[in-house]
Amino acid sequence: HIECAKIIWGDKWSAYDSDMQKQLRENVKNIEYGYLYMAQLDTLHKTMLKAGNMIKLQDLALAIDKLTKAMPDIKGWQTGTIARAMQPPHELRDFVLGRRRCWPMGNVEGPEAVNASVQFAAAAIMNTGMALMMPKLDAYQQAWPIAQIHDAAVFECWEDDAERLAADCKESFEQTYERSGRTIPFPIDVKIGPSWDRV
Repeated sequence: HIECAKIIWGDKWSAYDSDMQKQLRENVKNIEYGYLYMAQLDTLHKTMLKAGNMIKLQDLALAIDKLTKAMPDIKGWQTGTIARAMQPPHELRDFVLGRRRCWPMGNVEGPEAVNASVQFAAAAIMNTGMALMMPKLDAYQQAWPIAQIHDAAVFECWEDDAERLAADCKESFEQTYERSGRTIPFPIDVKIGPSWDRV
């Protein structure tokens, strides 16, 4: 998200303080997802306005144009993903666990196929982290998984065990995969707080 924000804001990015950069990063998420998952410009604009992002249509178009120029291979990836889903056996598989999503008769909606290919992999990476983490909880006097929401997992433990549990989380959830001849790291941020809403 930060890299996409830097693309959109260009030279202005470094002039903003960290609080403003954080806000811009959050605002760019909708633009980024809309672009990656093939949202129509008008639909994305309406969605952003409903979410309280008061962006002009022409500014949104400019932001998407910047992303398109900075990442020209995205269009090829989108087209290739849809083409694979449309060809027999009309399925896509994630590159982590190999789970599949099928479209009978090849009736594929482009945005659905593109979204599925990414979400499958993200869920598989998260599930792999949870599977690696769960046995480690037995080593603690008391430690529990509280929630897993998208790309976040929340654990609770005694305060004295927090640093050790954080290290175990980092070891379990931080993963690296090979894909199309590239090594793709999936780093994580670990935070410790006194309560679930103060991290």
